Amino acid sequence: MAEQAIPATVRTSRVRVRRNVRWLAAGILAVVLGGLGTWALFATATDTRSAIKVTTTVHRGQVIDASKLAVIPIGRNADVAAIPGEQLNSIVGQTARTDLPGGGLLVAGSFGPPELAAGLARVGVKVESGRLPASPLAPGTLVLVVALPGGAAAGADSTLAPSVEATLATAPAASPDGGFVVDLNVPLANAEQVARLGAMKQIAIIQKSES
Repeated sequence: MAEQAIPATVRTSRVRVRRNVRWLAAGILAVVLGGLGTWALFATATDTRSAIKVTTTVHRGQVIDASKLAVIPIGRNADVAAIPGEQLNSIVGQTARTDLPGGGLLVAGSFGPPELAAGLARVGVKVESGRLPASPLAPGTLVLVVALPGGAAAGADSTLAPSVEATLATAPAASPDGGFVVDLNVPLANAEQVARLGAMKQIAIIQKSES
């Protein structure tokens, strides 16, 4: 029995159907991949948080300028105590407590208010035992630095330097010889005077009232 010939139009139709199925499958795959890409992009965008990056190195004690900071996204689960970008304005004008290397993230504890306000100087002095209150004195305590006579060598009519108002920068620490060492924040104009009196052991410290 002779094989029945398949008309050319039927063969062409079958080829077109196969091609259409392939294009349809390719289209579906493209849509799926596009959806996955969109989901991945959305997941990445929503799984981040803003942080503050130091763009230029800020050394310890320097004021932090806005031009040295930038806000960048980081992973929300990043194990870094980075400062949120929303706090950028509150950081500007503060002082670096440690060196802040350029390219790193700004973290908690690395900055704070200026340790020394304008017009002040910090002087370290040694105070003899019995010349400061026996009760504990905390940093920030207001005190009066009193100049003492220089001993028998000083004349009876020697004029003493006026007392200087100061703030304790550190708590007095006992020294091996029985005295105490302490850092004082004093007006810049009186810093040299206080340093000289301290070197000559002619200083007493009086605690002032906070009011």
